[in-house]
Amino acid sequence: MKKKIITYSALSLAFLIIFIIMCILIKNSGGDPLSIDAKIRDFFYEIRGNKNGFNYYLSNIVTYLGDTIAVFLVGFIILIFTKGDNKVFSFFLGVVIALCLNVVIKEIFQRDRPFAEYFWAHENDASFPSGHSVAAAYIYSFSIYLIIKSKFNKILKTILSIACGLLIVVVVVSRLTLGVHYFSDVIAGLSLGFTMVFLSILFEEFLIQFGIFEKPILVSIHDAIKSRKNKKEEKQIENKEE
Repeated sequence: MKKKIITYSALSLAFLIIFIIMCILIKNSGGDPLSIDAKIRDFFYEIRGNKNGFNYYLSNIVTYLGDTIAVFLVGFIILIFTKGDNKVFSFFLGVVIALCLNVVIKEIFQRDRPFAEYFWAHENDASFPSGHSVAAAYIYSFSIYLIIKSKFNKILKTILSIACGLLIVVVVVSRLTLGVHYFSDVIAGLSLGFTMVFLSILFEEFLIQFGIFEKPILVSIHDAIKSRKNKKEEKQIENKEE
């Protein structure tokens, strides 16, 4: 347990430092694109092709993998998979905090998005950091954590973990392809998402240690309904005997 705490703490601190560095760079630039931002922005403008082409429709579909609907879908899958134990509580607590922080930070920096005339999606809020990147980094990394802890065989664990990792990549690429974020936006989003996911995992490990929410919620509800039904049947039997 001590080794896990040290590992997760170190990882969350490392990504937090990256996020802070990105914030400092954007603050010092006054919100203007960094040198690497401009280069990567122009690179994606060149390779993505014409609007209404294949990349346009693909990116607009893929980007939903980092949207709010994806958060609830993954959360629902985790709820069913774990039957509602402490992992679900940790997941939703962490993702809510991560997305709320994202909104607050957007308001603080108020960074303009890349050229609006090159947008392939409708975006009206600030650019920094990328909320889709925050969500993707969080929900799919947490999924990898659950997959590794599951009873799946090694091959299936590897396949599912790689698939979740690729989902993070394709969401980030979709935001750059759609032209609605700078490279520094998605890096900041990823680092914030990874920071929160390791803090959530750390929190979940503490819940396990102290036995909090250890019994799955769905199992508790099932047991309560069953107990109530048994008591009702016992009362009916007693009434008949009288």
